[in-house]
Amino acid sequence: MLKNFKFTIVRKINLGFSLIITAVLINSFIIFITLNKNISINNKINSENIPSLEILEKFKQTIVESKMFITNWIFVQSPNDTPDKQSLRELHSKRYVDIKNNIIKISLKWDEQDKNDLHAIINTSDSLFATQKNVMSYLNSFESYDDAMIIFEVRPLIDKEGAINIETAKILLGLNKIIEKQKQSATLDNTEMNNALSRFRIYIVIVTLFIIIGGLILQYITVSSIKKPINNLNKIIKSVGFGNLNQNIEIKGNDEITDMSMSLSQLIGGLKETSEFALQIGSGNLNAEFKPLSNEDILGNALLKMRDSLKQVADDDKKRNWATEGMARIGEILRKHNDNETLLYDNTVAFIVNYLEANQGGLFIMNDNDENEEPYVMLVSAYAYNKKKYLIKRIEIGEGLVGQCVQENDTIFITDVPDNYIEITSGLGHANPRSILIVPLKINDQTFGVIEIASFKVFEKHHIEFVEKLAESIASTISNVKVNIRTKLLLEQSQQHSENLKAQEEEMRQNMEELAATQEEMRRKSAELESTFKAIDATIGAIEYSVEGIIISANDYILRIFEITDSEIIGKKHIDLIGNTIPNINEYNKMWNDIANGVVVKREQQYKLWNGKNIWLQETYNPSRDEYNNIIKIFAGLIDITESKELIRTSQHTNEELKAQEEEMRQNLEELATTQEEMERVHNEQIEKDSEIKKKYEAELLKLQEMLTQKSINEN
Repeated sequence: MLKNFKFTIVRKINLGFSLIITAVLINSFIIFITLNKNISINNKINSENIPSLEILEKFKQTIVESKMFITNWIFVQSPNDTPDKQSLRELHSKRYVDIKNNIIKISLKWDEQDKNDLHAIINTSDSLFATQKNVMSYLNSFESYDDAMIIFEVRPLIDKEGAINIETAKILLGLNKIIEKQKQSATLDNTEMNNALSRFRIYIVIVTLFIIIGGLILQYITVSSIKKPINNLNKIIKSVGFGNLNQNIEIKGNDEITDMSMSLSQLIGGLKETSEFALQIGSGNLNAEFKPLSNEDILGNALLKMRDSLKQVADDDKKRNWATEGMARIGEILRKHNDNETLLYDNTVAFIVNYLEANQGGLFIMNDNDENEEPYVMLVSAYAYNKKKYLIKRIEIGEGLVGQCVQENDTIFITDVPDNYIEITSGLGHANPRSILIVPLKINDQTFGVIEIASFKVFEKHHIEFVEKLAESIASTISNVKVNIRTKLLLEQSQQHSENLKAQEEEMRQNMEELAATQEEMRRKSAELESTFKAIDATIGAIEYSVEGIIISANDYILRIFEITDSEIIGKKHIDLIGNTIPNINEYNKMWNDIANGVVVKREQQYKLWNGKNIWLQETYNPSRDEYNNIIKIFAGLIDITESKELIRTSQHTNEELKAQEEEMRQNLEELATTQEEMERVHNEQIEKDSEIKKKYEAELLKLQEMLTQKSINEN
């Protein structure tokens, strides 16, 4: 808008009067601002400083009163309804809360330091009143003052080093500091208001003198600014008319004379730029910049069209030469390393990334050698890739952009790269690329792999076409390399296989006789072991449990003792066999927990059969472990000790009968003495017999355990 404004000569004359009027208005505005500032300072004093001082004094008075009341509470034994105690309760429940809320509200106008100091004071006061409430809860009755322990605990709080005294002093010190700062702020505001009024009086005098002197100066400038520019402009126009463009036009102001000067200066500058642009194009600089004077500048626009046409021709030649050179160089790399896959892949990827001035590249080769496995692509070479991107180097067909490129057998070019798809690492950090180019390596519609390139720059069309042409050459070379390597590998494998067969044939002849002798020995030992196991099964019971206590198998000895069939016992739990003869279920559960944790358990257990018959078995539970020391099953060896138990029971019954006959035996002391000696002898013999039977069964049980362990090892 200011550029279109014409500062005409008439307007210059009017400007003088306008400036004088404006000066008067500005003077009035400054007077208004100064008065408003003084009013604002006065309002601040009345709405902030004075209320802040009043509420801080109330807060200070409240803290002092609370100390006085709590001191009386501690030292003066009195009922709960005394005026001092009622006042302290009212101070805690209402006055302190109201003052705290009001002071927090008015502190919003304070600076941050005062706010932080107030926050610390309030936290301390909250702690102080919490301590006071604890004291009030301890001394909550007239009788509580007689409790020496309570008095001993609360009175130190009000001492010089007590918590109440220290916190009260801390609060008062902080409040005094804030009060003093608020007083200083009010004093500064009053001083500022008085100084502003003094400056205002001086300002009125200066402005009046400025308006008078400025009016005289403005009159002189207005007249002189018209005559001189017209004379200079006339002189320059005459020189341009003779073809002299080396003119320096001084442009000042914004009136009709200035418009003529600007138009003339623009014409001279445009003619100079057009002449320079023509010289640049003539010297072959097709990147020279030029801006026509306007859309109607026929000469300038014609030169631009000529420049663009020449530039397009040069760019096309440069792209063709660039592609031709790239094809020649990649052809040299493919011929040089066609006998080494690793060098071929690495040098190919490195060349393409560098030649395209990209940042990262990866080469994926199709793996379809295994007929029993779905084809997939495998990363075989990467250039400047962050390793994290390729922790997993195998990509299934259709998986991700690479898999999709293989599946569709077509080029994929994206500029909207997803976050975290790939990151380019440089000295400046990590960033997502601006474009991703994925091209299939195909020839005759057969895909041999994929090449993926990432760059901070967006690939142009000729870059994509160049990579697609390269892909055909790379695919052809990869096909030939694979055939050559596969042929060479098959030949080496055939030769190696032949040599291995010859060596193995001689070794087989030497081992046949040893194998025959070993098999004969194995058959003999197997027969002996089978005979031993049959003898064990006929004399000792064996049950195989899972870790959960479920029966997996049982030998004929067990089936005969329990008088049941194999199908009736398999799949049952141990507790199903015991029935209701468990004396203590907690001890029973602890036993199985110990066994499951690898503890060998020996015990005696009573079983009640389906026909009502009771049997006693001496059991040994031995956990079996695999090669990783994990418990996989539990072997139980069982010996029938029912007869031994019956003998013990009979012995106990005999003892009871002897006790019953004790009264009768007293009547005949001689017969009693003889009979007692006889009975003691029988009893001792019975005990010795029982001990021998128990030792015999324990020995047999230990032998059974060793044989079962050996059997388990053989089976595993």
